[in-house]
Amino acid sequence: MAIFLQIIGAFFSAFMLYICFTHYKRGEFKLGDIFLWGILWVVLLLLVLFPNRYELLFGALKIQGALQFIMIVSIGVLYTISFFSYTRSRRNELRLQRLISKLAVEEYGGKAGKISVGSKEVSGNASEGSKGKGSVDSGAAREVADNDSGSRE
Repeated sequence: MAIFLQIIGAFFSAFMLYICFTHYKRGEFKLGDIFLWGILWVVLLLLVLFPNRYELLFGALKIQGALQFIMIVSIGVLYTISFFSYTRSRRNELRLQRLISKLAVEEYGGKAGKISVGSKEVSGNASEGSKGKGSVDSGAAREVADNDSGSRE
């Protein structure tokens, strides 16, 4: 049974390494991404193929075996991925708020009054050629989004 699990684990690790490589070739991963994920999958592959080689390390860490080590590391990796996903989501939310604020100022800049956008209040006057409440010029939205996507925070 253990050899069967090792074979499945080895195929899974190799497959995920291949998937990471294809994402890199398509330009969806940067060099740092492929490096990080590549190391993760190679380490898992080595742990699955040679679990007895790491008994000294596991003994020093008071871990009973390779499976327990993999579970502990996996939980840590999941927490790390969750944190980075949250921060990226928050960054995108802030960019979207800035985009909406900028579009609101462009569209309603000539009218007197204040417009609430999220937690910000935008004041100004809208121009004569305004399209009306709730409409957005998709060309302007694309232009602002393109300009904002080039800058990293």
